[in-house]
Amino acid sequence: MLQSHYQPDKCLADHVAEVRLAAEAILRRHSPLVAENLRTLLKYAVAFHDLGKATAQFQAYIANPKAYKKPPEGKAHAPVSLFWWLAYAFENKLAWRTVTAVAAVVWQHHGNFPSYGGQNGLQMDLGKYENTLPKQLASYPIQQVGTELATELPQDTDWSELDFAAEAYFYDHDLASELNLTEAVVFRLQSQMLFSVLLEADRAMLALDQVRAASYLNGTMETLPDSAVVAAFCRKKPPTSLSNQQTEIRREVVARAQAAINTVTLPTGLGKTLIGAEWLLANASCAKPPRKCIIVLPFLSIIDQTASEYRALFGPELADTIQEAHSLAQRNYLASDADDANSETVKSENRAQDFQAEIWHHPVIITTFDQFLCALFSSMGRHLLKAHQLADALVVMDEIQAVPPALWAPLSQAMDAMAEEFGMRSLVMSATQPGFLENAREAAPNPESIFQQRQRYRILLQNNSVLSIDDFCLKCARRAQQEWQGNRVMIVLNTRRSARQVRDAVEETCGNLPLYFLSADVIPQERLELIAKIRENQPCLVVATQCIEAGVDIDLNLVIRDFAPLDSIIQVAGRCNRRSRQSRGIVELVHLCASNGKPFASMIYDNILLQETKAVLSELAELPEEKTLTVSKDYFSRIRSKKDTGLNLLKQWAYWDEPLNVARVLGKDNEKHEFLVLSEERPMPGEPPLREEIPKALAIEDRWERKQSLRVLAPRIARLSVSVWSRPGLIPEEISTPLGFWNVLNDGYYKAGHGLVLEQTTTTTASLIL
Repeated sequence: MLQSHYQPDKCLADHVAEVRLAAEAILRRHSPLVAENLRTLLKYAVAFHDLGKATAQFQAYIANPKAYKKPPEGKAHAPVSLFWWLAYAFENKLAWRTVTAVAAVVWQHHGNFPSYGGQNGLQMDLGKYENTLPKQLASYPIQQVGTELATELPQDTDWSELDFAAEAYFYDHDLASELNLTEAVVFRLQSQMLFSVLLEADRAMLALDQVRAASYLNGTMETLPDSAVVAAFCRKKPPTSLSNQQTEIRREVVARAQAAINTVTLPTGLGKTLIGAEWLLANASCAKPPRKCIIVLPFLSIIDQTASEYRALFGPELADTIQEAHSLAQRNYLASDADDANSETVKSENRAQDFQAEIWHHPVIITTFDQFLCALFSSMGRHLLKAHQLADALVVMDEIQAVPPALWAPLSQAMDAMAEEFGMRSLVMSATQPGFLENAREAAPNPESIFQQRQRYRILLQNNSVLSIDDFCLKCARRAQQEWQGNRVMIVLNTRRSARQVRDAVEETCGNLPLYFLSADVIPQERLELIAKIRENQPCLVVATQCIEAGVDIDLNLVIRDFAPLDSIIQVAGRCNRRSRQSRGIVELVHLCASNGKPFASMIYDNILLQETKAVLSELAELPEEKTLTVSKDYFSRIRSKKDTGLNLLKQWAYWDEPLNVARVLGKDNEKHEFLVLSEERPMPGEPPLREEIPKALAIEDRWERKQSLRVLAPRIARLSVSVWSRPGLIPEEISTPLGFWNVLNDGYYKAGHGLVLEQTTTTTASLIL
């Protein structure tokens, strides 16, 4: 019989049958709306995606992959599968959308979602294989495929004629002429969902053992606790002055949030995490089938505290229902020696865990904006593998203002389409709602009144005159010596270098006041530990970059912020007097410049955002918390009218012109040098250090086992990693030593409490005072 896989040995007919079963299981976990949207397309995609494996060339390869020495393009099966799909679709005169969506999936199910036109698009697809396709098709076993796979293929189809017909077909049915923008967004999402379901179904039965496969096909999802658990959880907490209002607001928001897309606009510190949790639990289990819950957050520091809150809420018996999906997330692999009699069982368990993590199998997913946006917009197969999980999902997005304006139009249109066509419901929360979700409905009861009641801080606007960083450091060093002793103070700067200058300036003058430094120069392990110390509410002085500004549950008496866009200013202000422990906290807004006179704000923020911030603050001497909502609305209204909100990006993505590069839009694709700070590693008892574990993993011969072993180490590596932007004069080889794929920072270039020490600061303020 025709074979599809070597290890485990599997015939093609069995594999296709298993993919069909897995695909149906996936559809059963979705609502009828989503299942019917995809079922017909999926039937075709499953039937045709692996037909190319029937070629003599692929069969020779799969019989013994290690012994196969011929050019790899000769055994490629996706182009052959695409050929037969187009031949079948044209002969049966199938609808254009069906032809296009299935063609994209069949052709690229081992790659990335394709473009429509261009040299690498669907329009030119078959022509690229003119040297291999005729040979593969010359001996294609049509009769055997018909017998074993029950698939009737057109007889005597000439590949060159089909190539010409396909090119003409896709040119004639240009996406932009066939669909308006709204229709194009829906079609793109539908095609991505199809792609996602096939990717998962294609891997499922290969990744799962017999027991797990049976559970997977059964399609049941673990039951989450009743929403009443949130109220019970809150009653156990020590009461505060905000407890009664938090309870009242939480109940009202959950009751009012009945729209497909709901916004929640509330001041910081009013319990948005538990509002989101109760809304999720109130809506997840009542649906049939139950809805997946996805919590989306902008920063890893918030994920850590949010995951801890959910685990405390659910209790240890339901802790396994929660999956963290981010770079620091750990996977609880089973360990065994190669000679262990149970080693195959262990490998099977670990392979299943990898698969379930990659497809967001758990009922509750806590992830980052990056991961969520990639599942929605990326063309990469590893991201789209989880895309269908967004269909029917309940999504809580916190700190929505962290989404850059260039993604506002794509996200608004995509969320509308996901709600209308794929059943996704959302709760979008922030103290500074940017207002770009056109069809959202506010669920908070009278936000204006709630903001008017909050009088925890006032922002003193000292930003009209620019202050040099040296003068600012001198002032901070003096204040740290006396005024700040016994207090809780935080200074938030715009750049790593300015933050380090201030940190070094106050180090010698803060005396017994603990000094905590938080920036991207500090490894995640240390940042999380420092945030935990800050939460102890003891006197301290925190010097940080904007990595601390949104969502982190800390409470300071005095906050100083370098000038920034308005939402960043208000988010940082939300860390001041958060729990109303004093009558009115103070936030000082300053405007700092480097020694060359250039403001630090202009080094990292968009000029329009800064200009509009100055405009809305220009007539004010101070901004009390109760007026922040009004000013914020004015600011975001100006931004929506003046900034590029990503309409061109939306069109390129919707019409399959170019991939939407989420990392680029988020500013994360610039060239960086990443270093591994092994000097700060503190292995758990019995845990070998990474200096031993990394070479051991890299030495594993089998590439899948090697990949899995490295994935085991990935969270430990991520917690000890720090990166810097590439710049003249920084030569990684001079300060680090290679270890596999990583550069291990040499001793002396990292210091706990300081972070990276790559250069000497010029600040001598402390010595001048002392």
